[in-house]
Amino acid sequence: MNIEHQFQIEKGLFMAFVDTHRAGEMAYHVDKDKIVVDHTMVKSKYRNNGVGTHLFLQGLIVYLKNNNLKVVSHCSFVNEMFLKYPEYSPYIALE
Repeated sequence: MNIEHQFQIEKGLFMAFVDTHRAGEMAYHVDKDKIVVDHTMVKSKYRNNGVGTHLFLQGLIVYLKNNNLKVVSHCSFVNEMFLKYPEYSPYIALE
């Protein structure tokens, strides 16, 4: 699985690819010094195969670490991931 990142004028997208097929995405926008995750979507044929977890760990968390950022989540999946991986809770921003 490969994670790619696109960013254009205050909006970003982490995309997960299985082989050459886009399996899922996590969309966000920038709000001052933090990012706000709006949604995570995984195509039905790729669900329950770790695509969302890869988007969270190899996309979002790596990006936050590398750019010294925090996140606000409006996405139930990301909220669940922070509960599952509490070691990343320092990256959660207050709204």
